[in-house]
Amino acid sequence: MEQDLAPISPSLFRMSQHPDFTDAFDSIATAAALANKVRGRDQERPTTPIEVTAVSRGGKVSITMVDGMARSVRLDEIWLTDADLSDIEDTVRDTINDAWQEASERALAALRNVTPDMAEVTAAVESARRELHDAYNRALTEIREM
Repeated sequence: MEQDLAPISPSLFRMSQHPDFTDAFDSIATAAALANKVRGRDQERPTTPIEVTAVSRGGKVSITMVDGMARSVRLDEIWLTDADLSDIEDTVRDTINDAWQEASERALAALRNVTPDMAEVTAAVESARRELHDAYNRALTEIREM
């Protein structure tokens, strides 16, 4: 079924042919191409689990974490039998926190590897938005002055 389309007003047609609009549309196409390129790269990027091992001072406690989950906890048996409960709790807690800190730093570093691509896309989208806004305002001013 064919739909009747309303005719384009001469003013709107002139606006769409305005060189500022063609530049703005080129910027939109550039931003879309960058976004598509980043999306494609993200699918190709292998995701490897983040594995960290933190060891307390003196090697009394060792904690291995993989993607934020404890994989192994090792305690020095001699230290465990001689230490008081408070010392054991503090050392285990501090070692877990050290493992979390290292895992967080590695995750942030991995995110930074993606961020430059996204920053480029965001900048291109903002540039296209600004160009389209400016083109619209200039064309509207020209039409009003006619």
